[in-house]
Amino acid sequence: MTSRRKACASTRAKPVALRGPAANPANYHLAVAEDDDKPRGLFLRPLDAIASALVPPVADAVDPDELLDRIDVNALLDRIDVDALIDRIDVDAVLERVDLDKLIARLDVNAIVERVDIEAIFDSVDMNDIADRVDIERVADRVDVNSIADAVDIDRILQRSTKGVSNRFIDLFRRQIVGIDEITMRVVNRLFRRDPDSLPLGPPLIVDSGGPEELVSTMSGRYAGPLSRLGAFLLDLFFISASFTLLAAGFQFLFRKILGIDVDFDSWGTALAVVGFVLYSFLYFWISQALTGRTIAQTIVGLKVVQGDGMPLKPGHAFVRTLVLPFSFVLFGIGALMMLVDRRRRALHDFAAKSAVVYDWGDRPAALPAPLTRFLDKRDSVTIEIAPNQDN
Repeated sequence: MTSRRKACASTRAKPVALRGPAANPANYHLAVAEDDDKPRGLFLRPLDAIASALVPPVADAVDPDELLDRIDVNALLDRIDVDALIDRIDVDAVLERVDLDKLIARLDVNAIVERVDIEAIFDSVDMNDIADRVDIERVADRVDVNSIADAVDIDRILQRSTKGVSNRFIDLFRRQIVGIDEITMRVVNRLFRRDPDSLPLGPPLIVDSGGPEELVSTMSGRYAGPLSRLGAFLLDLFFISASFTLLAAGFQFLFRKILGIDVDFDSWGTALAVVGFVLYSFLYFWISQALTGRTIAQTIVGLKVVQGDGMPLKPGHAFVRTLVLPFSFVLFGIGALMMLVDRRRRALHDFAAKSAVVYDWGDRPAALPAPLTRFLDKRDSVTIEIAPNQDN
């Protein structure tokens, strides 16, 4: 009797849990059938039979919607201690189980941005209220004006602004000269009946002579025209004359004050001054072009002397070029006028030194004036479109 009571007590202590298919009341008889092969208690089989007969009709009679409607969600939420619930959550463990890369990959940023109404956000912001809540005087008191002034390099700002204005002015001056050069050479090419597309644009190592598709506004590295070269030469003569006059006056002052010798420009003094001027001019052109490929005036105008293939000018070539330069202006300047008829716009001293003069504005591209660029682009495009029809 004692053993039978213990068996019944153990049977009551273990309630039946519906799992798997048996969790659905309609399939409850399947779960019971699966457990028939297991050893059952004395009173368990009748209970199973009763449950299989009562649970399905009861489950069918329950309306889930009506049941949910009868639940007081607010009262249920009031009984939940949110603080205690949050305290029991291990945030670190939750974060470790979250795959952030996978989460970010599933986010559609474009869709989120499209759903954000920026205008509505700005409309909801009361700027007047924000401005009223800001204490301007307190903000101004917290700003250290001296430290800000020390951090700002005023001299550098002024230098960059001044440099920008001067560069724009110089580039404007250069564009006008390049524009006149281009018009002059186009007129000369028409007089000599030369096809501009067949002429090289510049030295092969600097400019890729691509023919008609080349933009006329891109002038960097192209052979320089006559006006630019003549203007740079006359400006160099001005610099040479002014600097030589100052040097001569300085030497005359030193001789008078230090050595007590009064230098008078009589016949021999004049001859000595002429020789000194010629020597000074030769050194001016030779040294400046041998070192940088350009003189002071050529730098201002935007020119550079290179070898025929585009390589930097060598000192030997610069020496020959400077030596032959005066002969380009004898006999009515025939040697200088050779640049108008030569395909590479070379003068006599360029032929002798195997050199060429190109447009070079340093770190900025050489260009034509904007109106002339648009006109030439339109004219060249019309010429290219009409040419095939003329052949037909």
